[in-house]
Amino acid sequence: MGGLCDLLDSIGLETHETEVSAVGGETLGTRLDGVRLATAATPKRLARVRQAFRWALARRALNVAVWEEVVEHLTHVCRLQRGLLSGLHTNYAFIRANYQRAVPLWDSTSEELLHTVAATVFCVSYWKLGWAPVVGISDSSL
Repeated sequence: MGGLCDLLDSIGLETHETEVSAVGGETLGTRLDGVRLATAATPKRLARVRQAFRWALARRALNVAVWEEVVEHLTHVCRLQRGLLSGLHTNYAFIRANYQRAVPLWDSTSEELLHTVAATVFCVSYWKLGWAPVVGISDSSL
């Protein structure tokens, strides 16, 4: 592990502290559980993401660049349960349409955020789940 970190550091890709463990550990707000074979956001990170949303939703209007940063933190957590990423669709549209302006959230954006933040309790990725060799998509209205 030390050799890899030295190589990355030497080419300008600085690494964080490293730790080798058979039972897991925490890094960047994520818990790697070597016993349950799962990855999840730490309770501290989830609490901070939820607190940021409560703070932001209490404002009448925020600069959309601030919303983007808050949504990025939520996106990081939702990568552990990728299906939740689709729940942020109108948020990305809102950010693109209003960047660098302070405007109230669209009703659909606010509702989407509330549901997605609530669903973060399901953001766990189990290592033993199978990988599909093909990606599929469907339209639920069919």
